[in-house]
Amino acid sequence: FMPKEVHWTHPEGGLFVWATLPSYLDATAMLPRAIARNVAYVPGEGFYGGTPGMGKNNMRLNFSFVEPERIRRGIELLSEVIRERMELRSDLERGSHRKEGAIHGGRSVGFNSGTEG
Repeated sequence: FMPKEVHWTHPEGGLFVWATLPSYLDATAMLPRAIARNVAYVPGEGFYGGTPGMGKNNMRLNFSFVEPERIRRGIELLSEVIRERMELRSDLERGSHRKEGAIHGGRSVGFNSGTEG
């Protein structure tokens, strides 16, 4: 379910999974959208002692005392939230790309690669 850009720990014990999102996503900002789907997690920023920017794209997921089917459904729903935010980012980048192309006489300017075409 999870996008390939999301990575997580494989615990050998304990109650939590630590997930790392793409660096441009903010787990705290996504939390209300997840809660609207009845999924909750702890954003990672609080685990870094207030160091600015650290843990912004991390989340701690609890899997204790939950039936496997509910875990599966929660992962599905959380994956939807993450994909939506990734797609929004992609749409915004494409929009900026089009604007840059218009500014540069209609030439396509590579948004991420810095190439022109």
